[in-house]
Amino acid sequence: MPVSSATKSSTARCISIGERVVSAMDLTLRVFELTYYKALLTAVERSTRLPRTSAMSEAMRLYRENIVLKTQSDLREAELDRRTQPAPLPMATRAAQVFAYFLTRGNEPFTRHFLSASVLTSKRWATLFRS
Repeated sequence: MPVSSATKSSTARCISIGERVVSAMDLTLRVFELTYYKALLTAVERSTRLPRTSAMSEAMRLYRENIVLKTQSDLREAELDRRTQPAPLPMATRAAQVFAYFLTRGNEPFTRHFLSASVLTSKRWATLFRS
């Protein structure tokens, strides 16, 4: 029995409509699946608080190492400063301090604020210069 061309075209339309419905259902199913997995990933990320990439954790590790190295360097500098004795002042500086002390012996604000050495040190050096 021969099939007319009108029947062929209506059958082709039914198949194409059926395929479209199936592909639309498949697309809808994929969207629901993607939404479900996205919700799961979001829940896991919020509960674990782990970074997505290792770049940030690497940067934090380097930052912490840098802080540790700076602290160690500061401690070593402080220890070195404690171990080293200050250089002794030249004799001319001590003589000038003693001379300024003798000139301003009665003026306590001047001796307290403008002499580079303490009054006790100036007295000790004055005793040494007299002998």
